[in-house]
Amino acid sequence: MADVRSTLNLLRILEQLSHLVLQLQTSLPDEARSKRWLAVSLDSSEPDWREWILQLEQSAIEYRYFYDPVLKRHFLSVGSLKEFAICGENRFHAVEQEWQRWLRDIWRPSNCPLFVLPGFSFAPRHESKGWVGWPDAQLVLPQLLLMGNETSFTAVGLFEQQQPNFVLSGYWHKKPVEEQRLTVDALLEEFRNAVESKNAWERRVLHATEILKSHGDLEKVVLARLSLHATETLPSTAWKLLQKEYPDNFHFIFQHQGMTWLGASPERLLTVMGNRFYADALAGTERRGRTDKEDKAMGQALLKSRKNRQEHVAVVHYLQEKIQHICHHIQIPDLPILKKLANVQHLYTPVTAELLDGVSLADALKTLHPTPAVAGLPVSDALAYIRQEEPWARGWYAGTLGWMDSEGNGSFAVALRSGLYLHRFIAVFAGAGIMSDSLPEEEWKETEMKMLPIRRAFGIF
Repeated sequence: MADVRSTLNLLRILEQLSHLVLQLQTSLPDEARSKRWLAVSLDSSEPDWREWILQLEQSAIEYRYFYDPVLKRHFLSVGSLKEFAICGENRFHAVEQEWQRWLRDIWRPSNCPLFVLPGFSFAPRHESKGWVGWPDAQLVLPQLLLMGNETSFTAVGLFEQQQPNFVLSGYWHKKPVEEQRLTVDALLEEFRNAVESKNAWERRVLHATEILKSHGDLEKVVLARLSLHATETLPSTAWKLLQKEYPDNFHFIFQHQGMTWLGASPERLLTVMGNRFYADALAGTERRGRTDKEDKAMGQALLKSRKNRQEHVAVVHYLQEKIQHICHHIQIPDLPILKKLANVQHLYTPVTAELLDGVSLADALKTLHPTPAVAGLPVSDALAYIRQEEPWARGWYAGTLGWMDSEGNGSFAVALRSGLYLHRFIAVFAGAGIMSDSLPEEEWKETEMKMLPIRRAFGIF
């Protein structure tokens, strides 16, 4: 009966919000009456994020979830009042501009927070075919927003002002099953054709090293691969396991057309809070040791690894060069430290700065995405190589997603350690940074390590 209790909990929250908006209507200021939507909020305790997500999955209501480990805050959006999707180069600013247009058509009390959870693909559509049904960028205006930590939360309801009954099942709509299955089946076939053997992957790595040795400008290219597995595990169950194993990662679940895009990414792309800017340089990978002694030795070996340090320094220099056009007072430590996860450890350098006047969140996203950690160096040359040589479309793998609020703040993660659930199948994605001296066997092992979190979460060993 867990799903019934959760349904009642979510609907009860929505009913409470609808009563608030009905009370509010009697005393609305004149400026509010011309707005399309009214927003109200209430604060409460004892959130049940796991139970809510389980119920939403069982009821097939579309939702989006994002966990920000820096703020230790959960974001959950439910239902869809309005959607915006776009393909092309201008996607970051188009999404930001659409969000601002929506905000101008919403009236809310001064203490009512608003946020949305946008998502972006790895590359614009003209650079990346495939991933049928998934645009280059998508923004959803939900009816119900929930934001908080493990002990308290704020619920926000958005209501059509001209709607006489504010609690309608239509807000919790789902698309026709037949339409969803056609999209799912098409993407499943695309992924089946894209799965590579170990030998095929290693030949691709070898070819890349030869190009890197002969190409004067191209220093690094990130190659991605996918695996496809049948599974009886549902995304909500996999997410609970990922949360347990990787509590310090960025967790996300995005439902779209009957598919579920989820992951536990170790890498923040950026955070903007007021004029403060934060980013992570994360490049260079080694597995964890079986014992504390072995783990320490492997961490030290990673810190001293010429190949990994060279790869990491390239990412740090790229970040420094890029953000100097949008930031000042940039602070970057001289040496990386180790970021240890359950199954791998990475070289990690935090970057902090202040945004220049007039620089928006969309400006920062366009400046940084994609980074050398997921594309290569120089980024433009690496993207051209990927476009020509990679045998499948990355879609939202290695893209970016996160939260943005009404004040221009936001935080975005790189969509790594991720998979796409397609009706009893899970497509798992991973990549490796290839340098001229990379060894194909070692790069295969690295991608296998990076696939392990999603595979294990879905019961694939």
